[in-house]
Amino acid sequence: MPDARAPRHIALAGADNFRDLGGYRAGSGAVAWGRLYRSGHLGRLTSEDVARVARLGLRTVCDLRSPSERADQASRLPPPPPTVIELPVDVPALDPGRVRRQLLGGGFPAGAIAATVRDSYRAYVTDFAAPFAGVLRTVADRGRLPALIHCNGGKDRTGFAAMLVLLALGVPRETIVEDYLLTNHCTRWSTRRRAWLVYLASRLKVRPGEMRGLLEARVPYLEAAFAAMVAGYGSVEAYLRDALGVTDELRTRLRAALLE
Repeated sequence: MPDARAPRHIALAGADNFRDLGGYRAGSGAVAWGRLYRSGHLGRLTSEDVARVARLGLRTVCDLRSPSERADQASRLPPPPPTVIELPVDVPALDPGRVRRQLLGGGFPAGAIAATVRDSYRAYVTDFAAPFAGVLRTVADRGRLPALIHCNGGKDRTGFAAMLVLLALGVPRETIVEDYLLTNHCTRWSTRRRAWLVYLASRLKVRPGEMRGLLEARVPYLEAAFAAMVAGYGSVEAYLRDALGVTDELRTRLRAALLE
């Protein structure tokens, strides 16, 4: 199991954004290492990757992908496989197949990609309380840990879910933003490569700078989510309580399960 001296990023050949959420301070405690992880999809793990993930001892996987995403990239899970809880967060505007067709057809005008991602973060708040509440209830159960939260790229839906868990635990917002932006460090080489591949495949219509708006974690995306929470519920705390059911009892269970 990772400890405080271990790197947060778990290097895998087939997944470049697999991270441990341990070590973050939350009041008088800290998130325990080796209990909660975040990543992108696990469909391209090598045999060596699967063996390394097996050593984490995962009991539960919260899969935020849509049914079509799961069919397109079936997870490679170590034996005995952890329990997979399907909690789909399916934002049509960011469906991978649809986005791929728009990109290759040059269907995104300048600035539209980043605007679409911002809109998706607002939709997480307004339209997808049920799956994100499911994540919180799952990781509050000590018997389901260690657990992994993942989506397709491990950036947006996973980043939002990780943010909610850390908020509920009392991790400072500045630290949460730092964890969110760590995606950019973990995926910097794949982001550069994918941006240029799309630039060429789109016949130079989608410039790398535009494509990075889809591939990078950016603070304005999180800010759009926070603004939607305040607009809809009056405050972030009220959103956690009224939309996601983060009662005092659930918060106590989360802290007991995840803090040390």
